[in-house]
Amino acid sequence: MKKNSIFEKAIWKLINKWKKIYGLSHDIVFAKDETKDDMPFSISVGFPYSNAKICYSDDAVETWKNKEMLTSIPCSMAEYYVAHEEAHILVAEMAVIMGRLATKDEIVNAEEIVVDRITLIFLKLLYGNT
Repeated sequence: MKKNSIFEKAIWKLINKWKKIYGLSHDIVFAKDETKDDMPFSISVGFPYSNAKICYSDDAVETWKNKEMLTSIPCSMAEYYVAHEEAHILVAEMAVIMGRLATKDEIVNAEEIVVDRITLIFLKLLYGNT
């Protein structure tokens, strides 16, 4: 069995779960990324095309193996990361439009804040507050 196949299978379940929750029709590719060791997961959204690529690092595998949990919501960090990355798809179009009015850093910061809020809203709706 491939080294990360159990991890990848578990994450694919989460990707499909959140794809359904968010109502996404995007084709999503999931792959190991050797270049992004500073983040557990990352995403690139093909705008205006309906595709996205979610990449993971060794840190993501360790987070999943260690069953790390969020403190305020009964949800694993791995699921949080997947929900967070897929929430980027929801705001990708907004970021393109904002690009005409703001600097790249302002767009990235604004998108991360919006994505964090969307992710936490959906997780709280799904799991409740503790």
